[in-house]
Amino acid sequence: MAKRKPKTDLVPLDGPAQTKKQSQKKFLAAYANLGVIRQAAAAAEIHRNTHQKWMTTDPTYPPRFAAAQNDANDFLESVARQRATIGWLEPVFYEGVECGYKQRFSDRMLELLMRHNNPAKFGERPADAPTVNVLNVINADDQRARLSAIATRLGLANVVDAAPAENTNGHSNGNGSAGNGHRTNGADE
Repeated sequence: MAKRKPKTDLVPLDGPAQTKKQSQKKFLAAYANLGVIRQAAAAAEIHRNTHQKWMTTDPTYPPRFAAAQNDANDFLESVARQRATIGWLEPVFYEGVECGYKQRFSDRMLELLMRHNNPAKFGERPADAPTVNVLNVINADDQRARLSAIATRLGLANVVDAAPAENTNGHSNGNGSAGNGHRTNGADE
């Protein structure tokens, strides 16, 4: 009697046997959350090549995979939007000791989101198009208030007080002073 060849798309890597539909459902849910085929296949306990087989042999699978892919992309976009607009707290160290946090934003993420959502306005401009130099400055008080609100939500109420003072326009000139960029020793010259 001839041995039957096992169906590789129905045999999980380990654990109890599952049906094709169950495997697809687990894979698509994992892919929607993870966005990586290899990781989703491991979570669904299938071989990663099984996904490609389903794409070519099951006519109902590609549209369901496209929906899972949209979910994964929506999550990535929400993370990008958060990094661009809400930012994140980055620890600040002084002499090797953590002494506070600085709120950081991703200008590049903001630029990419603007280009994607409004390409007519924020897309690439022709080389001969006039350029506009726009500087969006948040003053130090507004920045401190935003950081304080985030620190309070995280239970870090005294973090803002530990931040170094800034000059009036919210920018540091890199030499530790808020002046015109020239270092002085404090004596009149």
